[in-house]
Amino acid sequence: TLAAFAMFAIAISAHFRRESIAWILCIGFILKATEYAPFSTDQYVYYVEFNMYLYGAIKTLNVCISLCRNGKMQLSSECLSIAYYMTYLPYSTHIIVLYEEFIEQIGKRAKKDKNA
Repeated sequence: TLAAFAMFAIAISAHFRRESIAWILCIGFILKATEYAPFSTDQYVYYVEFNMYLYGAIKTLNVCISLCRNGKMQLSSECLSIAYYMTYLPYSTHIIVLYEEFIEQIGKRAKKDKNA
């Protein structure tokens, strides 16, 4: 559910380059996720699952906004970076890192590892 939503929202944002579309899609997803996503009845598990969907929607929104604000950024050249950002486990449920900052951090790490 989250992956399909993310792909749809990112593709639409890359095509139209309008932040308002990304905001509407992501807020709508968060509000309607409980109707479409399979949530557990256990309170703790529900909390974890809801956070997963919430943080996923926020990461999707960050990618969409980056695409909208940077007209030169092409979705085809960013696919691998976006997939890495969306699935990077340390940033999945605890902190929110903007897409541009994530790319910068990963670039610095790769450069540092190359020089070591």
